[in-house]
Amino acid sequence: MFFLPLGALCPDSIFLQSTSSRDIRQRNEQFSSKARAGKNPVNASRKERLAKQSPIPLWALGLILVVVIGGGTSTCSFLGLHRS
Repeated sequence: MFFLPLGALCPDSIFLQSTSSRDIRQRNEQFSSKARAGKNPVNASRKERLAKQSPIPLWALGLILVVVIGGGTSTCSFLGLHRS
């Protein structure tokens, strides 16, 4: 069996990055300065950002797709599955 090295497929992999103590100190300082200023020191997660986003554009896109694809044609005839 053939195995590739860990960084062969993704050279920017998190496994290959090493953080120096200077980087860690800098991030800690940024965190503490944001916390002292009363701001949220941690970036919101993707889940939290999506929870705040309005679902109306997604519903509108779905409605447009239903009208365009389903308007006047059945799903079977659209896919070419109808019987003659």
